[in-house]
Amino acid sequence: MDKNSLIKNRIFVSDLIKKVLLSEMTVSDALKSFPKTDDKSIIASFYALAHIEADEDLRLDSNYKDEQDEYLIHLSQILDRGDSLPQNIITSYEKYYKDSPIYPEMTKENIIKRLKKNINL
Repeated sequence: MDKNSLIKNRIFVSDLIKKVLLSEMTVSDALKSFPKTDDKSIIASFYALAHIEADEDLRLDSNYKDEQDEYLIHLSQILDRGDSLPQNIITSYEKYYKDSPIYPEMTKENIIKRLKKNINL
């Protein structure tokens, strides 16, 4: 993938994250809109965003919600510059998810099933 497309995709994903945080888009719709790519920053962002759905009960705690939202804002800011996420963030998601999660036909239910399969809920 050329550098311009890579940067464009990262900025697009940054915008998706912002729309979810501003309640302009559902998590499910945002995840379905992710570009199909092997960019590890985008794949890690996909799972970070998917955790909003998976952590629905935990997000009832305002401190947890605020911390998760701040984390997503941080990811969005990095992607908005077209930069790669730090390796420690990418690695934290790679160890749980081996295959690419980005499929246009993914539904909220499929995403949650896949997360439950890979993490201990």
